[in-house]
Amino acid sequence: MTCLRIADRKNNCLSFDMRDILKELEDIGPNLDWYILDVEGQGLPNADTSIMKLERDISAQKAIVLTWKQLRHLADQIFQTNNCIVVGISPGQDPPRLPLDDKYSRESVVIIAFDSSFWTVCVQQSDIIKRLEQAFRDTVIVDRAEPNYSG
Repeated sequence: MTCLRIADRKNNCLSFDMRDILKELEDIGPNLDWYILDVEGQGLPNADTSIMKLERDISAQKAIVLTWKQLRHLADQIFQTNNCIVVGISPGQDPPRLPLDDKYSRESVVIIAFDSSFWTVCVQQSDIIKRLEQAFRDTVIVDRAEPNYSG
């Protein structure tokens, strides 16, 4: 699995968010179950999804599962993501839990936002990594999703 760190900035802030990353995963996204294991962020003022409620639900359940359509809708409701861990896995697999097992590095997608500083996307498919590198300016291949992130 290859991990790509993305840190595009404008005026000293990240210039993109989850919705921009998801656009580059459109060809594989609908085929996966999407688990949110952690989220902290700011919702748009007119959002129909409460980020605070989502944070509480994830804390109580350890993760929530969404379809691709639901994940895309959620991403459109967020103005700024501070921290986030999203894992896309093939249907029928055991749900991921924190800390993430190595088994989720084979046939999954791991997307992590770290402290409003950067995002890391880990996938097996080299064509997706190339697409992400073309879509963003400040990218670098890294060894792992992020520093021992366990939520």
